[in-house]
Amino acid sequence: MSALCLVCYETWPVMDETRCPDCGWIVADGNDPDSEQLDRARHLRDVRAAIRAARKSGWPTPADLKAFNRLLRGTLSTESHEAQKELDAANAEADRVQQTDWRAYVRASDALAEAFTLFADTASTLRHHLFIVRLTRDGMAAQEYVLNPGTGRPEPSGDDTRIPWQALISGLSATSQIRLFQLAGGVGVRPQHLFVNGIGSPTLAKTLRGAVPWDPNGERWTQVVVLNFVSGWPLIDRIAGLLEKDLAATIFTIPPQGVSEQEVIAEILARIPLVTSYYLLLAEINLTTSELTRREEPLFEKGTVAGLQDEVTVTVTIPGAAKGGVYLPVMTRPEPLEEGFEPEPCTVGGISLTTSKPNVPIRVTAKLEGAGHVSLTPSAPGRGSGGPDEVPDAAELTERWQAWQDHTDSIDVKFLIELSAADWKAFKARWDLVGKLMQAARMTLIGEEKRLRLQVVGYGQHGTQPELVDANLFGRPAARGASWSGPTKDPVSTGLEHAFRYVAENTTWEAPTKRFLVTVGSRVPCVTDQLSEHAAYADRCPDNLNWRDELAKIKADSVTCLAVTFPRELPLHEFQEKFQRRHDDHIWQQIGSGGVFSAPDSDISNKLLTALGIHLDAPFPFAVYSPTEPGANGVSKRRTR
Repeated sequence: MSALCLVCYETWPVMDETRCPDCGWIVADGNDPDSEQLDRARHLRDVRAAIRAARKSGWPTPADLKAFNRLLRGTLSTESHEAQKELDAANAEADRVQQTDWRAYVRASDALAEAFTLFADTASTLRHHLFIVRLTRDGMAAQEYVLNPGTGRPEPSGDDTRIPWQALISGLSATSQIRLFQLAGGVGVRPQHLFVNGIGSPTLAKTLRGAVPWDPNGERWTQVVVLNFVSGWPLIDRIAGLLEKDLAATIFTIPPQGVSEQEVIAEILARIPLVTSYYLLLAEINLTTSELTRREEPLFEKGTVAGLQDEVTVTVTIPGAAKGGVYLPVMTRPEPLEEGFEPEPCTVGGISLTTSKPNVPIRVTAKLEGAGHVSLTPSAPGRGSGGPDEVPDAAELTERWQAWQDHTDSIDVKFLIELSAADWKAFKARWDLVGKLMQAARMTLIGEEKRLRLQVVGYGQHGTQPELVDANLFGRPAARGASWSGPTKDPVSTGLEHAFRYVAENTTWEAPTKRFLVTVGSRVPCVTDQLSEHAAYADRCPDNLNWRDELAKIKADSVTCLAVTFPRELPLHEFQEKFQRRHDDHIWQQIGSGGVFSAPDSDISNKLLTALGIHLDAPFPFAVYSPTEPGANGVSKRRTR
C-alpha cells in the first residue's frame, strides 16, 4: 500500500512514516481534505512554486506573481501576510546567493574533486569517458567529454544531446508558464495522473537511463556529473536524485546567479586534475663553449588542480642573438599508453616574448587556468604577445630547435670587398653593407669568437695588391683616407682574379666549419686574352690569371660562394651597355654559384644572413645564465601564494 500527500500528491510506501518526504505534510487524523490548514498548505506550496517559476533575471516582485494567480490552489485569510513573507524570504536568499563567489563554490566542492580525481586516474586507459548532464528550466542536456591523452584537456565528443522536459515526463503541460510552475513544485490545476504516470512512475528512471547516451554494460567506464541549474525545483530535484541513484552520478547544484551554462562547464572542467605534468621549454647556452642544450623547467606536476595550487614564477633572459624574440611554450610530458610507445609532447600554452633590453632577467608567472590551459605573464622589460594558438606545435618547435643548432655551428666567412670606386657613395655602400652583415652575424651567433670567424680581403686595380683588412674597421664609418678608395678612372673590370688567388694561397679555413666566400663589388674580373670573346667587356689581366681557375681552388675547400653586386655607370653607348650588363650578370652568376644578391635592396642583409645559415627572426625559448638572479643557469623558480 502507499500513502498519498494531499498537498503535493507525492506517494510513498505506507510504513510507520506519516510525513510526506517531499513537502513535509503530516497525514494524521483530523486533517480533513477540506480543512483550512490543508487549504493554507496547498496555497503556500503553489506560491513558492510561482516565485521560483517567475524568476528570470532577478527575483520576482508581487506584480510578477499575478500571472500565476489563476494557478494557485487554496487561499489565505485576509489578515495573513505569509505570501509576502515567502517573497521577502526568497529575496533575502537571492541577495545572499548573489554575494557568493560561484567559482570558489565550484573549487570547494569535495564531490567534484572526488569524481574528477577518479576520472583522471583512469582516463589514461582511453576507456573512461565523462558525461556532463545539465538540468535547466527547459530540459535536460548531456555532453560527452574525453581527455586528450597528450594535453590532458577535456574535449567534447559527439553532439550535445538536448531533451525537453515534456519528452521525459508525461502529463506536463504544453503551456510554458504552467509547465515551469509544475516543475517548480506547483500543483494548481495539474491532474493527479502527472504523479501516477509521470514523475511518480517507476518508468521515469528507465526513461532517464535511456536519455543519457551511455551503455552501462559497454567497455567504457563512464563518469556522470549532473549540474543542477534550478536546485530547489522539486520535480527537477527528483530527477537529479534518480540520476544519482541509478547512474551513480555526482550531483552539483549551481547557485542561481544567472551564470551561463558554458561558463559553469568551463570552470567545472578546469577542476579535472592534470593527467600529465607540464613544463616550460627553455634552452641553456654555455657562453664559453657555445653549447646549446634543451631545458625542461617543471611547472605543474601530474595531479595538480587549477585554482588550488600556487602559481609558478620562472626567471629567464632573452639573449641579444634572439633579435626577433623568443617563444615560451608550455609543453606536456604524456605518459606512454602502452609499452614501446612514446607519445609526442603537446603545447598547452605559451607566448611570444620580446624585450628592448636583451640579457636582462625577466620574471614569467605561469598560472594553471585549467586542464590543458596555462597562461604566462611576463614582468618588465619583457613583453608577451599572442597565445597558445600562435605558439608552434611540438614538431615545428623541434624543427626550429634544429635550425638554431644548425646556425650556431662554427661559421668561417671571408668577405672580398672591392675598395676601388670613382664614386664615393658606391664605395661607402659596399663598406656599410659588409659592416652591417658582420655586426648582425656577431649578434646572432652565440658564443666566443671562434664560433664565428670573419675576415675581409680588400681588392682593387692591378696596381694595388689584395690584402687583409682589419675587420674591426667595419664597425666604424667608411674612411676616405684609404689609399685605394679613389682610383683615377672607372675601369670595366678589376683584379678580382688576384683576390681569389690571395684567398687560396694566403688564408686558411677553420675546421670543422661552414665556409663562405662573399664577394662584394661592381666590376667583374679581368680576362686572360684580349682576343677572347669577352675582350670587349673586360680588361686584360697583366699576369694572365684565369679567375675561374683561381676560384676553383677556393671551392675545392668546400666553400660556398656568394656574390653581392652593386650597379655602376658604364661609359658606353646604350647598345654596348646592354651587352656589357648581360656579360657581367653571366660572370656574377658563375662567381656566386651559392647565390647572387643585387643591391640596393632593403632586405639584402636578412637574405644574406639566411644564405649563411644565420636566422635573426626564428623565435625559440632561450634562458641564459644571469648572475644577478638566483638559480642555476639563469632560471629560478618560486611559488607564490
